Amino acid sequence: MPAHLSEALLTLNGDALNDPRLTLVVDDAFNGVDKLLSQGEMFDAIIVDLPDPSHPDLNKLYSDLFYRKLNELLNSDGVITVQSTSPYHAPNAFISVGKTLGAAGFNVKQYHHNVPSFGEWGWSIATKMGKNPQQRLAAIEEIPVPEDWLTPGLIQASFEFPKHFYRDIDNIKVNEIGSLQLYHYHLSAWSENEVINLF
Repeated sequence: MPAHLSEALLTLNGDALNDPRLTLVVDDAFNGVDKLLSQGEMFDAIIVDLPDPSHPDLNKLYSDLFYRKLNELLNSDGVITVQSTSPYHAPNAFISVGKTLGAAGFNVKQYHHNVPSFGEWGWSIATKMGKNPQQRLAAIEEIPVPEDWLTPGLIQASFEFPKHFYRDIDNIKVNEIGSLQLYHYHLSAWSENEVINLF
């Protein structure tokens, strides 16, 4: 990497990867979780930011089994959030991620926001017990870090969806390990959008 680019990235991230509080683990996500479990690791927050389930090999990282493993890694009062594809372009896939987290024992809420480089995008956020994530966030009156864009009102608004968005939720399946259900939802949605965009 050119030195000027390396320096720019280090400035942007505050040299975070060299922070003594960080333990960086490079591993396969699915099997790496097993290693953390065998070491008795527990976490207050888990952020799952993986590529979309656009290939069969990625499907297991959105499965009920994977989320059950993550449930075991999360402290009782912890929170997990998962990148859940676009609720606009792939609503069935988006809803399936939320249902799959629910099947793994989480109390799930879903939210969305417009990301300039992606468009309308969505995430699922979940807790194991106590108040659900939306209730917890509703108690925030002021963002505790310097922020010029995000407000408590915008956070609450991100949980709102069109009136009939979840009307077919009972027909949308959980992504059980080995089923490739989510992969098919995702493939179908993006294939349809490609055809539509041709006209």
